[in-house]
Amino acid sequence: MYWTFLVLLGLHAMGAYSFFGVPVQWMALAGFIVLAFWIVSRQSLQLVPGFSLFLIFGLWAVIVWMINMASLDTAYLMPGKATTDLEVAAHQPRQVLVERAHR
Repeated sequence: MYWTFLVLLGLHAMGAYSFFGVPVQWMALAGFIVLAFWIVSRQSLQLVPGFSLFLIFGLWAVIVWMINMASLDTAYLMPGKATTDLEVAAHQPRQVLVERAHR
């Protein structure tokens, strides 16, 4: 399990590379999620005091993030040569994107 974690950590550092269009960093994050589920299912964990408050804060952060992603036009924030581009940015002239970035 220790070596799996180290390999996933190394893959997570390779954010600039992709494999068939899928960023390596995303694959590492999926691996971390699988590893976390495997650890939780194999071992009994006791929750620390205050974990419920941490969970509520995490859910609140995810809800705020989802609302922001749904309501904001984030295409102009993406760099021109990003590993994964937003298709909205590909259809707009560069001048429009530069003007939005300077608002």
